[in-house]
Amino acid sequence: MVFGGKNLIRVAFILPNQPRAWMGGINYLRNLFWAIHDADCQEIQPVVFCSRNFPQDILDEFPQVEIVKTGLFDRFSPLWWMRRIARLSGRDLALTRLLRKYKIVVVSHHVPNGIGSDIKQIGWIPDFQHVHLPAFFSAEELHARDQEFIRICDISDRIIVSSNSAKCDLAAFYPSKKDIADVLQFAVRPPATGLIASREELQEKFGITGEYLYLPNQFWVHKNHGVVIEALHRLKSLERKVICVFTGTTNDHRHPQYFDDLMQKVRSLGVDEQVKMLGVVPYSDVLSLMHHARTVINPSFFEGWSTTVEEAKAMGKRLILSDIPVHREQVTEGARFFDPNNHDELAAQIWLEIEGVAIQPSTDACFRQAHEALVAYGMKYQDLIKRMSER
Repeated sequence: MVFGGKNLIRVAFILPNQPRAWMGGINYLRNLFWAIHDADCQEIQPVVFCSRNFPQDILDEFPQVEIVKTGLFDRFSPLWWMRRIARLSGRDLALTRLLRKYKIVVVSHHVPNGIGSDIKQIGWIPDFQHVHLPAFFSAEELHARDQEFIRICDISDRIIVSSNSAKCDLAAFYPSKKDIADVLQFAVRPPATGLIASREELQEKFGITGEYLYLPNQFWVHKNHGVVIEALHRLKSLERKVICVFTGTTNDHRHPQYFDDLMQKVRSLGVDEQVKMLGVVPYSDVLSLMHHARTVINPSFFEGWSTTVEEAKAMGKRLILSDIPVHREQVTEGARFFDPNNHDELAAQIWLEIEGVAIQPSTDACFRQAHEALVAYGMKYQDLIKRMSER
């Protein structure tokens, strides 16, 4: 394939069989593809490999990427079984053959075992949450993560991490690999104006009236929703009624009782009228809810690089954030920080934000800054791929 008279560097991305269980990763890749597109990266061509029954609605959100659907990734299909059996030899000949057929130079964010050495591999380690918060994982999960990270470090030609904090962790836990790590702080694409619903439309759809806080994190235990519920109760005890809207998937496979426990906390603390749990909503609704929110909250105990924070920055929203290293790295102004274990401190920060003058920055200026960050992200990724292909 030729673009602008140059041979493109063809970069493979291999998608999982169950993408809706990995929407954080899918959203990450979608933003990366938009960064490549908006930066007008004329030297690389993303090529997405996936199963033949991969959801088309997800693929439709990817801009100008080449899509290859193959039975190699269809679980329990004849080709899948043939590949699985052949891999017992330690070499993934079927995948290697497929990648060479499509002239792949680099496999990105995925490190298959046993592919041809002429194909470079870039591993991706989003974060080291399991090392910092081992109590949130079973012994089996801790072992599996350790083994997977060792495998990524052993096989990868380069490793992408999303923050300087994560790079420091990599250097501490795998010191021999610190020199092959690249920090790519991802950015998000500013939303199209037409995606933003009006306040009246949100009220009709969700019954939301008046000012509200917004927390759009999936309901996983490390996301720490409970501290917000306790802060709302503290504010209620002071006769300060504050509404918080929550969205996100309610399933945490590691802690299946987490969401039910949160709802029990809501009932026992008597803050039912202050908590609006909407579950999974379309992305356009996430953007609309964020746009009209007074403030966006992320109380998480740990992040690799927060999509919630990047989306809020792109829309010019003020933030109330847990005081963790990555949040300090992501936001240098326009945020309040609190100890994620201290609901009284959070309650105080919420009320300071509510009492303050709501200054809405220029949407155009925020969108422009977000677009510049996205373009810089795309160019930095292209530079990484160029360095890889020249080695």
